[in-house]
Amino acid sequence: MIQYKKVLITADGSDKTGPATYYGLGMAKIMDAEVTVMSVIDESDYEDLMNAAIPEDQSVLYQKSPDAVNSSVDLE
Repeated sequence: MIQYKKVLITADGSDKTGPATYYGLGMAKIMDAEVTVMSVIDESDYEDLMNAAIPEDQSVLYQKSPDAVNSSVDLE
């Protein structure tokens, strides 16, 4: 079995983040690997193209990013 030293977990705040995070954390624990959690923004969640033109720091998805990461970190 391959031993990983680092595991990257991406979090976007969606319902799918939880199960993926549990899997990544479990794998990291078994392998005693370092975990990094990174927020991602799925642009396909934008309702229309006009929303994509707003500044990133004003988008709802961007504003939810810290919560997505913190939720994943709280699972550790």
